[in-house]
Amino acid sequence: MKGKWIGILGGTFNPVHLGHLILAETARIQFKLDQILFMPNYIPPHRSTGDEILAPSEDRYNMLLLAAISNLNFEVSSLELDKEELSYTFYTVEELTKLNPKNRYFFICGADALLLHDWYRFSELAEKLEGFLLAPRQGEGIEKVKEKMINRGFLAVRKIKKIDMIPIGISSTLIRTRIRERQPIRYLVPELVETYIYRKKLYLR
Repeated sequence: MKGKWIGILGGTFNPVHLGHLILAETARIQFKLDQILFMPNYIPPHRSTGDEILAPSEDRYNMLLLAAISNLNFEVSSLELDKEELSYTFYTVEELTKLNPKNRYFFICGADALLLHDWYRFSELAEKLEGFLLAPRQGEGIEKVKEKMINRGFLAVRKIKKIDMIPIGISSTLIRTRIRERQPIRYLVPELVETYIYRKKLYLR
């Protein structure tokens, strides 16, 4: 049986917002992916403890379920949350590959994430993936990103692909700030997610 082409979109999703969904759907259509797998992490290794206050794992997972419910091509995984430890993409992809060896996996992220983070076992991760699908980086083209990756020793730049979409000026940081300041977040997050946030009184401090 032929395997699926799956795009993995990881992150804290603290909270998930419409920018995440637009990115996921754009990548799915452009690269003809069968499925987008949202992978909320437990603790991202590139962030220190004080970087941001994370909502409980259960809430971040539930918000993703609500956000993805209207798209049959979206699925949410609790694989990294269930481990309750630092979340390394290498081990996640390794486990997914073992569970479904016929599937082909692509990793979706922003160009900033690819360039700024010191990825764990990056070369081995790149071998396991079909490609890195990058959201636009404002003011810098994909060729510049590839050049910087070559300078860091990553030679398989053919695996780096650009997602053709306009930059979306929504971030989880913006949403948390607006909630703390008692400003509306309508149309920045899915309606079901907005209701969940207010019902659970998330991000008020």
